[in-house]
Amino acid sequence: MVLRVATDLAENNKGVRVVGELICVTFRVFNEEHLDNLVGSATFGDGAACLIIGSDPESEIEKPHFEIQSGETILPESDGVIDGQLGLGHSGRGGKTFILKDRETEGHERCAL
Repeated sequence: MVLRVATDLAENNKGVRVVGELICVTFRVFNEEHLDNLVGSATFGDGAACLIIGSDPESEIEKPHFEIQSGETILPESDGVIDGQLGLGHSGRGGKTFILKDRETEGHERCAL
């Protein structure tokens, strides 16, 4: 969501640069009892503390390293495999809670992040 809004702002306002901080929403301390917390970090965390997003770079002072692309795929029969909740969650851990169902979905191996 942050990347989409930041990209939209940058592309529709000439010369604008947007700083987006992404990692704090999905950060969780490792806990062997709650391995499902790793899902949020693996899926939504990108390992970067922040990004500066813009369009039409000034070639003399800016060197873009990445181009933002988007896409999505929904696997058949995957409804409910990952569940989540904001707030205190199912266990009172707080923040964003992810729950994994104990089943595989056909075609999941093709969804490398």
